[in-house]
Amino acid sequence: MAMSAECKSKFAARDNHGLKTPYLEAKVVKECPRTYATCFKYPLDRIHKLNTFEESKLYFHLYVYNLAGHFLEVKTDPFILPSRFPPSSGTVVEVDLENCPSGGDVDYIFQSDKLCFDWNGLWHIDNVAMSIGIGSTMETMDVISFQNITKDTKCLYNLHLQPFKKYFTFVRASVRSGIQSVIVSDGFTIIDTDEVVNGIHVHSGIPCWPNEVVNITAEKTNTSGLFFVQSNLKNNQIYTILPRDISLSSKDVIWIDKQKQQFVPIVQQPMFKSENKSAFDEISILPCQEGKYHQAHKHVFDVFWTVNGDKMEYITHFKVGLYEVKADGSERIVETLRNAEKHLQFHWNHLNLKSNTAYRAIVKPCFQTTCVVGKSSETVTIEETFSSGNDVQASIFVPNRHNQEVNINVTFRAFRCGLPENALGYAGSLFNAINPKNQITSWMF
Repeated sequence: MAMSAECKSKFAARDNHGLKTPYLEAKVVKECPRTYATCFKYPLDRIHKLNTFEESKLYFHLYVYNLAGHFLEVKTDPFILPSRFPPSSGTVVEVDLENCPSGGDVDYIFQSDKLCFDWNGLWHIDNVAMSIGIGSTMETMDVISFQNITKDTKCLYNLHLQPFKKYFTFVRASVRSGIQSVIVSDGFTIIDTDEVVNGIHVHSGIPCWPNEVVNITAEKTNTSGLFFVQSNLKNNQIYTILPRDISLSSKDVIWIDKQKQQFVPIVQQPMFKSENKSAFDEISILPCQEGKYHQAHKHVFDVFWTVNGDKMEYITHFKVGLYEVKADGSERIVETLRNAEKHLQFHWNHLNLKSNTAYRAIVKPCFQTTCVVGKSSETVTIEETFSSGNDVQASIFVPNRHNQEVNINVTFRAFRCGLPENALGYAGSLFNAINPKNQITSWMF
């Protein structure tokens, strides 16, 4: 405002409620910018303290007069002073609009080139300028520097974020006075679903983890290269010998899978032979079967899985389901997906599985409310039980009366079971009829 040098001035400020603030002392600026003759400065903090209406507009009312008593009244247009307080910061959260349409806060995001967010609670009397950035810690914004955005912006695109690394979203709100607020999210992690799924291995059966099953110890005999099992094994239980790289042979067991060292005992305390004598100290026999393809039980099903690397720390829980596999390859759900928490094995009981029917389990890793495509176990066929109506006939043949050797011939029809039809193998032994516990000959496979 330019004015005559011989004039004196007083200024009063009014708000749009018509209330007048006390007079303020003005400081005359000796050099004015551009072509103004006289400039005045007022302490902004004093105006803030005297003005009780934060959201009101203000204007200046000027009285200009001379010694003769002539005066001039001038009013300015209403204006809003820069605020003395920053914008309210509110809260910022990352959202996954594709997998979680509710827009709730998520800790895991499944695309590395896109980040969607929501900032709630922002408020100020001035227009607010917003910007957003990304940092590797809550204190350092070192990934993406602040970028200006509008209040309608919900996502950032064309990002190059690394999977399995935690990031934090920084949002800044500024007003024209230069005062700003910065809020930081609680962080998020990019999940590479392909890498997670490829790192999960699902198997049917009971896992051979020594810390979770009863270990049956083996004891060396005085005979070189032989050892026997100390505990009494069950004849209807499948066992596994660890480690699997030790080559063993035995006449007391039926090998279900020689490569996996899985067997069914014929006797309660089977004897084993190995060429590697030093390996006996490391041998463990466990009541488990990993990766089976057949079972006789119709009421139970077991599945277990492993996770490679450090991906387990990001998975919040697993979901497990059971499917019937039809002849054409289609599937029918038998047991709906159930939460297995962070366990690595699951046991179903009280099932009603059908004979000569194939089943497999599926395991899905989950991240909060989102579960990704899972992995399936081996297909397990429920076998028919053996027929009990099979007659076993034994006949004795003496080749020579003077010879003490006697030949015993045993005949029976082939035992039928399940889709493979024929039994895997047979083992026979001669017992005392009066005392059945008295076994005369060893088992012959």
